[in-house]
Amino acid sequence: MSNFWKIFITIIITAAIIGGGGYWYMNKKANDDKAKLQSQIDDLNKQVAELKATSSTSATTDETANWKTYTNSTYGFSFKYPANFTVADELNKTGNWTVAKKLKVSDSTDGLELWVNPDGFGPFFPEYTYKITPTATGLTINSKDKESAEDGQSDDVTFAKTQFTYGKNTYLLHYKIKGSDSKPLTQFDTFLSTFQFTK
Repeated sequence: MSNFWKIFITIIITAAIIGGGGYWYMNKKANDDKAKLQSQIDDLNKQVAELKATSSTSATTDETANWKTYTNSTYGFSFKYPANFTVADELNKTGNWTVAKKLKVSDSTDGLELWVNPDGFGPFFPEYTYKITPTATGLTINSKDKESAEDGQSDDVTFAKTQFTYGKNTYLLHYKIKGSDSKPLTQFDTFLSTFQFTK
């Protein structure tokens, strides 16, 4: 074989080795850069999620920071309410009509009424705009809606109501807002989020 062909073959083999090595190196570097970038993206997504959770918790905490806490040891529950609301408590009232045992927390425009009855409430309140699941740690809202112009009320009343059973007792909550029909029920949501069972 002439020297020309030896040199030619050597160049081809060397080029193949260098080219293959270069391709492997560049491919490895691209994969490493991609993995590093994905790791950075995952870290950023995690930080964003943590910031959102912290922001949400802080907002809830700040919203109820100056609220008062109502606690009923007879039925074993508590919840928070705005400091400017007044409380009319008849839950420990004695008498034959157990449905009359109620709690009212209200100001001049909004009001929350809560009844507790070990025997349930029967067909008196057939529609519930909030579907609630009670747990040992509080209440979970499964779905919600609002209604307006309740029977016997003027057209400027927006309300929501829910009923649930926990332990031996059935609870009925009725929330009313005087004013615009479009006014959101955010305060009722906050009431429900602070509801806890104490026994």
